[in-house]
Amino acid sequence: MTHSSDYTITTLSSSITQYTTSNSQPAPFRFGGPHGPLNLRSTCLPYVPTQNPNSSFVFSQVNCPGITPADGGGIPESITARDNLVHWYKMNEGSTSAVTDVGLSASSTDMTLLGASSSVGGPTAIGTPDVIKFNGTTGVGVVNARVAGTNTALGDLFDTNTFTVSWWMKDTTVSYSLYMTWLACVASTVWTKGWGIYYYYANFWPWQDAYNVGAYAGGYSGAGSWRHHVIRYDPAASVSGQWEHFINGTPSAGNASVTLDTGVGTATGSDDGTNVWFSLGAAKRSDGVVVNHTAPYISDLRFYNIAITDANIDSIYAGDWT
Repeated sequence: MTHSSDYTITTLSSSITQYTTSNSQPAPFRFGGPHGPLNLRSTCLPYVPTQNPNSSFVFSQVNCPGITPADGGGIPESITARDNLVHWYKMNEGSTSAVTDVGLSASSTDMTLLGASSSVGGPTAIGTPDVIKFNGTTGVGVVNARVAGTNTALGDLFDTNTFTVSWWMKDTTVSYSLYMTWLACVASTVWTKGWGIYYYYANFWPWQDAYNVGAYAGGYSGAGSWRHHVIRYDPAASVSGQWEHFINGTPSAGNASVTLDTGVGTATGSDDGTNVWFSLGAAKRSDGVVVNHTAPYISDLRFYNIAITDANIDSIYAGDWT
């Protein structure tokens, strides 16, 4: 004879591939004997229970190809430089208020959107996913890099000075005023600490530490079509440049003469670094003021914790999504 009961789980906490329940009814619950086994079914099956006394019990995910306990949510093994993809904003969720970070180090790093819309027809290389469009006046996407003097996981990444940011972008605006910004981490109020890419005399212009140490990065003409951009920061790359910018897999600029510092740590005075943001479609300064809006379509924003290779960049540009 067997015994069966219905159990309602009222609290569920997750540690990536393991789930712990509490307040299950009825209680107490014990595995084995007439009550078990018990399986919790989900999108990647099965979850198998392990022994735990009374009303708290644990389900661990097993036999799930491509998923490991440190994967941050199931990034496919096929994704370029997967094990170093620490933050990934796919921008295809359709929400106009937030974008989820699905990278390996996602932790309080989801993006908040303002003045944004969801748009169809993303880059054909990655299957034309839904994308985010900023309105050019109030539009901005922001993620905390530093909060009340403490770095988030994103701030920790920037403090290393060695990372890569990759994204697809289209912008139908014919021209902007100087320094209108597509993406940035401005760890000051006067552009003296941080990094990003902005408009400067009809060109893309990546910068780091201050606008006057940037370098020409190729014409803005043709920006009305989807382009793949990469900015690669690497203080050890003395020959190719401490930072480099790529458009559609081709190097467009580099600068080996700067003293690399992409950190978000404390400075002095009003630029004390208490709060710092990474922003899309505008620049959000360390005092919280948002300036220099642009109106791009953005897709597939990635942060790697390494200076990815030229071959990696080619692979992402060729189509790297699922």
